[in-house]
Amino acid sequence: MRAVLILSIIANLVLAALLFTGGGKKSTRGPQTSQVRTQEVVKQIVKPVVSREKFEWSQVENGDYTIYIANLRKIGCPQATIRDIIVADVNALYAKKRSDQADNRDQWWRTSPDMDAPDREADSSAALDRERRQLLSQLLGANWEQPDATSPAGRRGTVGGMNLNGVGQLSPQIEASLTQSWMRYQTARRTARTAADNFKAAQTFRAEAASVLTPAQLEEFMLRNSQTSQTIRQQFSALTLTPDEFRSIYRVRAGIEQQLSAADYTADPAAAARRAAIENSADGMIGQILGPERFAQYKASRGQTVTPQPSVDTAADTRAVAVAEAKAAENNRKVAEIDAAAKAEMQRLISDNTLTAEQKAAAVEGVYDEEKKAVRQILGEEAYKKWEATLGK
Repeated sequence: MRAVLILSIIANLVLAALLFTGGGKKSTRGPQTSQVRTQEVVKQIVKPVVSREKFEWSQVENGDYTIYIANLRKIGCPQATIRDIIVADVNALYAKKRSDQADNRDQWWRTSPDMDAPDREADSSAALDRERRQLLSQLLGANWEQPDATSPAGRRGTVGGMNLNGVGQLSPQIEASLTQSWMRYQTARRTARTAADNFKAAQTFRAEAASVLTPAQLEEFMLRNSQTSQTIRQQFSALTLTPDEFRSIYRVRAGIEQQLSAADYTADPAAAARRAAIENSADGMIGQILGPERFAQYKASRGQTVTPQPSVDTAADTRAVAVAEAKAAENNRKVAEIDAAAKAEMQRLISDNTLTAEQKAAAVEGVYDEEKKAVRQILGEEAYKKWEATLGK
């Protein structure tokens, strides 16, 4: 990076020298003469530093920033360019320090993550930024100021009781909206009387968060803050999950939850059986994520045994199973998104006071028909029939 930058600087100086010596007149020299002239200018630029014919960046670069700056001045580097080089170098140095520091703190995948770590990380990051600014002021003077483009925008710390690490920079409006939704959700959880109430509150918050965050931001947020993630930490406490394992298990669990409704959390035995069947369908995918030995350890920690599965004799069959399960999980996610959108639209229509009761009924039925068409297209006829039977559609 530095070598490219210095070559760019030399090229700019060469052009400046050519313009100056040309006096604005049109050159009558041929291409070969111009090339010789350019070489002579380059030699004059690097002559104070380079005693050999070949210029090497190592003759300028130095671990001591004071010497580094002096060497840049010796080759005629403009002050503004020196500032750009040094600021970029120092910013990269402190970005590495912040990254090393953060890797040991925002460990959201652990069974008992340190909930105060994001706040400590924010304080430490601020201290590193003060140190960075002080160093640059010492090297370049008080007027060096420019934004640190390498500052990790994804590391935010705790805001309003939410761990926003990994979410990235949010506009004030989005952050305010997310905070209000989070506070409503926390209130709903505290006042929930049944598991169905708790489920409704979680689904409502997820829908509101999804309306202001990108899918990637939403996943990072839910990995750190959702009840689903907290349940995973508790249920897999006997294992030491890696970040990738935790993320994959979360995706499986979140996809399963999107197939459920509040009705599945009632005291009705049939609803409980339906919910258990849907939740247990995740075992196959989790087994693929953990591998047979660790999956058996997970089941044993919960007082369960592993149901024998048909043997898979070839690597090709193993890959086929993994691909099929991944496709099923993706289809479940798409269906859940369609279902959530349909429910939201139905609720909007029901609340629309400009419509008559007959118009509302017709509009809601139309949304329901469109939802079924979309789900059938995603799942195929056989899986669609199972979807209808499972959810009582």
